[in-house]
Amino acid sequence: MLHTAESSVGFSLHHDGEIGRVPFFSRRAQLKLSHREIEKLTALSQSRSQPAGRVQRAAILLQYHAGKTISEIARGLGTNRPRVERCVRKPWIWG
Repeated sequence: MLHTAESSVGFSLHHDGEIGRVPFFSRRAQLKLSHREIEKLTALSQSRSQPAGRVQRAAILLQYHAGKTISEIARGLGTNRPRVERCVRKPWIWG
């Protein structure tokens, strides 16, 4: 007897017909930052004199480092997922 059947959208159908959330695990690598990098990003994310794009990128990286998902970051900063994904992907491209 099949007890659960997972779907591709993050939900599962239990044997009693009830739908529940399935935990989501990111396949993307964690962002590892040194203490000094965190300090620099924090200062940049709070800057009022730097360009808004740099400030937002710093905030994105800090939130991703803290474990937030791409969707949570995008919603919280009022931006879109593709922008957050591009920002998060760049540190790995540059090493």
